[in-house]
Amino acid sequence: MTASVTLRAASSADASLLLEWANDPPTRAASLTTAPIGRPEHVAWLARLLSDPRRRLWIGVAAGQDIGQVRIEVADDGAGVVSIALAPGVRGRGLARPLLLAGLEAAARELGADRARAVVRGSNEVARRLFEGSGFAVTGSLTAPDGEECVVYER
Repeated sequence: MTASVTLRAASSADASLLLEWANDPPTRAASLTTAPIGRPEHVAWLARLLSDPRRRLWIGVAAGQDIGQVRIEVADDGAGVVSIALAPGVRGRGLARPLLLAGLEAAARELGADRARAVVRGSNEVARRLFEGSGFAVTGSLTAPDGEECVVYER
């Protein structure tokens, strides 16, 4: 699989795929809230996201395959808050960075978000390397609902 990633806008038709990815155990463990997500809550969340002009959700595509999602939500200070997750079957193939960078470019173009922020669990070394290797710097910390310390990155 090539590391060339394009984006397509997510739609309500992607609800099942996105829920499957979101409830993958490693994804849940890396999320700020680790409880599994129910379908009704997910569908309602997706509908709100898709109708919000300050939020975008893209599906990354590589070699004709959906490989993950990147979401950007513009915060009150204008920074794009990033969430990213790869599909379980494509992890470890060098696709996270191209997906992240494509999402940042799209957020700048579509949302005017020329700054970005991400919050990563301190124990999530893979995500920490991703953001640090993509030009993000540590700017602070916060505590997840379960008490784990998280790292705040900005670029």
